[in-house]
Amino acid sequence: MNRLYEEVRMPLAEGTTLLHPERALLRWEGMSGRSDIGQICYLTRDTSSPQRTRRTFDPTSFCSERARVVRLLVTQLSGRMALGARRPVTIFMDLRVVLDFVNWADSQRLHQVLCDEKATAEAVHRYFRERRDQVSLGNQNRNSVASRQRILLSMLREFFRSDDFCADARALRQQQDAWVPTAVPDAEAQAALLAWADALFSSISTLVLDFKPYPVRVTTVRGEHLCLVPHPFGRKKGDDSRGLLGWNLETGEPRTREDITKRMAETGANTPHESSEDRRTDS
Repeated sequence: MNRLYEEVRMPLAEGTTLLHPERALLRWEGMSGRSDIGQICYLTRDTSSPQRTRRTFDPTSFCSERARVVRLLVTQLSGRMALGARRPVTIFMDLRVVLDFVNWADSQRLHQVLCDEKATAEAVHRYFRERRDQVSLGNQNRNSVASRQRILLSMLREFFRSDDFCADARALRQQQDAWVPTAVPDAEAQAALLAWADALFSSISTLVLDFKPYPVRVTTVRGEHLCLVPHPFGRKKGDDSRGLLGWNLETGEPRTREDITKRMAETGANTPHESSEDRRTDS
């Protein structure tokens, strides 16, 4: 099933009612990312793919109770934003934690989650137990799990309007020794970073102020160089990042058709816009 989507800007304007909660795609101020909250209206779905067009939904699994829940959640999140005490990105992440929990619950056929307080509490206990097991096995970071559990309890207590919701839940506590401090880069790495920062700032400033065209050759004081080419996406590892396959980043020149065809064959790409990273993500 291909779902219809309706973008909803957060916070909601006063008096706004979601007519189709199952279509809701929340847009957050100052952020490019959006939240597909409407997905949980369908109890049977596969939303594992990061690409929205590849997600599947069973239309017969639409749940009117979940639609009511989505309206309440959006109102709750909108209220948090209206208070101004939390940034949109923080509320975005809070919702992500809730959606991850609901996705897990529905995969376990615990479909009363969010619709019934008692059923939700039972699911939370089971969810926390599974997360503890994953931490014990070393598959998940303790502090990350502890932080997400704290957020989930806060959101659900507000949703059910009960400070005592899951008061007996065995949530993990963060441990100071579980934090892994970031190592200070050595002098060589710092010098390289500063050289690139200076070169990029100077080159991009000149590009903007002097209205120069792409590609732009950037050279550091250490003699290292690369070419900035027109590219709408963030670069990942390797020169086959999405959209970069057609460029020679050493010279700033487009690759020949023969070179592109050869590189596509080597990476197994179907189009020049597809990268090896994209295929690993989709699998």
